[in-house]
Amino acid sequence: MTPKILNKVIPGGLLIAGMLFIAFCSDGQANEQSAAGQTGQADVKAAEPAGKSFIAEITELKTKNAQLEKSLAEAKNYNIQLEAKSKELHLKCTDLEQELKNSSGLGKAVDNLNRERQILKDANRQLKEDLKKEKTENTKEKAELYQQLGTAYTKAGLFSLGIDAYNKALSINPRNAEAHYNLGLLYRHSKNNSRKAIQHLKKYLQLNPDASNRKDVEYIIKMLAE
Repeated sequence: MTPKILNKVIPGGLLIAGMLFIAFCSDGQANEQSAAGQTGQADVKAAEPAGKSFIAEITELKTKNAQLEKSLAEAKNYNIQLEAKSKELHLKCTDLEQELKNSSGLGKAVDNLNRERQILKDANRQLKEDLKKEKTENTKEKAELYQQLGTAYTKAGLFSLGIDAYNKALSINPRNAEAHYNLGLLYRHSKNNSRKAIQHLKKYLQLNPDASNRKDVEYIIKMLAE
């Protein structure tokens, strides 16, 4: 339709007003698209520090785990060497004691040797107790490390890795109630495995009978069993 025909059909003032309205709407849409783009870029930039923080946390946990493994290996190796040395000295003492018994006037030397051997036994026993205590403490720390790793993976949405980490924590300390609880929730929500979810949630209540969320957990178990 030509402008002349438009002027006949639509008065001039209304035609101009309509053109202005269309231009105004076009500018508004452009502004909205620009604002949406800027908002998306801002969201991406805001998420970057959180992602870097998570990666740093995972790296730190893995480093601590490697250090614990190395410490345990060194302690075991030292204990093996000490036991071998103790056996060697015991054999030497036995041989020397027999030789001294066959000699005359050396009873006092035999007594002194026996006392020294007893001192060595006591020292060896104490060392074993210390190593056992250190191993227990390292094991506990290692279990806590796996639990922290499981929590970090779960927060990041890496549910399969979270389940693996919690299971490793339980392989070290089967009485870790919190790990059982977290596994129950993960099997329920991410794996849709009601059987395993019920198993871990029941174990959680067994280990923590006075749990503040006991009623909620019992309700979840009941819903999963239906």
